Amino acid sequence: MYSMRHKDYQRKGITLIELLVAIVLIAIGAGAVSAVLSSGNYLLRRSRNEARATSIALAHKESLLAHSYENVLLGIEQGNEDIFHWETEVQELFWAGTSKNIPYKQIDVTVTYPDEGASGNIANKWKKLTLRNLIPYPFVHLERRVMDSSCATSSCTVPPSSFQLVGDLTITFNYPVVKDLNVFYNIAVNITNPAGLAGTENIVTKCFLDGAQQGQKTGTPILSQPLISNNTVIPNVAAGAHTLQVRWYKDTTSGVISITRANLMMLAFETQN
Repeated sequence: MYSMRHKDYQRKGITLIELLVAIVLIAIGAGAVSAVLSSGNYLLRRSRNEARATSIALAHKESLLAHSYENVLLGIEQGNEDIFHWETEVQELFWAGTSKNIPYKQIDVTVTYPDEGASGNIANKWKKLTLRNLIPYPFVHLERRVMDSSCATSSCTVPPSSFQLVGDLTITFNYPVVKDLNVFYNIAVNITNPAGLAGTENIVTKCFLDGAQQGQKTGTPILSQPLISNNTVIPNVAAGAHTLQVRWYKDTTSGVISITRANLMMLAFETQN
């Protein structure tokens, strides 16, 4: 009898030990799962913040790249979106190793935000994301000036004998590199008083750069051709500020001729020399 009771007690003791071991194992497993879940949440938050920072930086970069070279303004701008601080910086630099002193604009977009610790608390650390883009200086520039019949000044009628400005057909420009200019202009005229005009008389036009004559002058018959057209190439225009004009005169003192419409267009190409 004693032997059997002793064996029963032994069985109950072994079962209790197994239960304790199972509890310990479950606790260890639960702790490991909790650690894994906590780590997973941390990684998820970090990935979400990185994606948001990248999205903010890309949006500001694309906003700047949507503008032309001249309209991307130099300087620093900054702001905040939730926990994210963004800053854009635009600098004008010059390509190294070139003799033409060709500029370009460098765009840096930086987004800074607090780094969260694994426990979810914000640690005393900051993460930074920077995107950089370069905007090359345009190889070709297009400038244009258009006039219509609303011109009412004396320069809108053709003067006799000597060159004077055609209305306000003037383009001012300032490029930091040497340029070759290809100039086109069209002038439609109206004879408001034909008295004394002969078929051999002409309107003479020519381009002027900084007051100096450029290219060939064009003579257009007054009575037979109401549209004046010309094309002039001006090579190796130095860097800096310049003024381009179209001037005209008529080789007679008779008649009154005025502008109906005028168009001046200039294509400026970077010189290949």
